[in-house]
Formats: sequence, structure tokens, C-alpha cells
Amino acid sequence: MKFYVLIMALILSFQALDAQRIRVNGDVKTRTEVPIQGVLVMAFDKGEMLKSYVSNEKGEYRFDVDRMVFDILYYKPGLKTHAYSLNNRLDKETQGVYVYIPMDDSLDETAIDLNMWLKRHHLTAAYMDSVYTEEIRKDSTKAATQHKSHKQLVKDALAEQKRFSNYKKTTEKQSIDNQESEVTTVTIGPDTYELITSDKGGKKYFKNDKPITEVTYRFETTRRYDGVLKSSKSVKKFDKYQPLQHVKG
Repeated sequence: MKFYVLIMALILSFQALDAQRIRVNGDVKTRTEVPIQGVLVMAFDKGEMLKSYVSNEKGEYRFDVDRMVFDILYYKPGLKTHAYSLNNRLDKETQGVYVYIPMDDSLDETAIDLNMWLKRHHLTAAYMDSVYTEEIRKDSTKAATQHKSHKQLVKDALAEQKRFSNYKKTTEKQSIDNQESEVTTVTIGPDTYELITSDKGGKKYFKNDKPITEVTYRFETTRRYDGVLKSSKSVKKFDKYQPLQHVKG
């Protein structure tokens, strides 16, 4: 009987952990409280990027992460890089955490040596630069999208719907370079994307058999006009439009 109770308690505890989420928000500013826009804020877990966000004109950022333990990196070329580790075990479904970072303070306890941090997380400086460039571009595109006319938004949404009309995703186990790997193949329009994950956790991304970055993979396999057609009365039969919130690797 005691054994049964113990098993049930473990199951319930794991279910509780699965349901938990950390809602992170904060500010990136100078020591004189001047907001810093364009800081790339990224949540990592063992080298895997979970979420990314670019600070706005007020230096603010926010995102949700379905993990209880992860690292946050604050990166902008020309400024000291900072990092913050989160290990939250509070028994709540959603736990809010506020983190303030003084980006120009190289003596703050969150300031780090970027090269050492990247090495410890099996990442490279080139990867950081590519992520930063892509996220800044996406942020600029998002801002431009917000100023688009409704007519243009519908036009772009229809083009996106057409591109995703033959969407297909399959996952299978394969032996690649003498390693057991999981290969996820995604078909979108005329393009084929592959995500190869080795049994050791390493990941490689391809588009039409050519290597691409993780950022490019996620950007091109994610819809950006979710809900546009649903809210448009001028588009017939839009109820068949089923946008993907995100294609997860």
C-alpha cells in the first residue's frame, strides 16, 4: 500500500512539473537607468535555445518558458554580455520572475566572459551573431507588419496559406555517421527541411539538402500571419485555415 501511494505521489509530482511555467519579464538599462533597445534576450537549456526576445524601446522584455531550470543570456554587440541562471522549484502552474540587467556594468554579478559561456554551452560566436542578426531582422519585420494595411496583411496571409497548403511533417530514426539519430522532415511548398538530432543531443538543420542555421529553420517553418484570415470577413471559407503556432524541432 505504501509503495502504491509513493508511486502515485511521484506521478502527480511529475504532472505538476509538466504544468509549471516560468513567466520572465524585466528591464535592460544602463547604470543611469537609460533603457537599452535591441538587446537579444535568450533562454537556453543545455545549449538548446528555448525562447528569444528583443528588448523594446523601453528596454523591456518578456516571454514564457515551460522549464523550471534554464539560463538567460543578454547579448548586444558593443556591450558587456550578461547571463542569469534560473532554478525555480515553487509549486505553481505559472511563476513570474523579474530580472533587471545593467548592460553597461561590467562589474555586476551577472556580467560574464562570453567566450567561456559559449564554450560551456557548446555554442559559437558565429552562432550568436547569426541569431542576433536574424532576431533583429524579425523584430524590424514585425514592426513593419504592424503598420501594414489590412488589405496587404490579407494578401500576405493568403500567400502564406498557399505556401503551407501541402505541409507535411514526418519523424523517423536513422543511423547517420554511425550515430542513432532522429530525422524530422518538413515539407512546405516546394521546399524540404530536415532537422537531424543525434542521440547525444546535437542538432543539424537543412533546407533542400543544404545546411542552414537553427534561426533560418525556425523562421521559415513558422507562420507569421496567425489569425489574419480568421478575422477577415472579405475572405471566404477561411474557416479551413489552420495556422501553425510554431513548428518545434
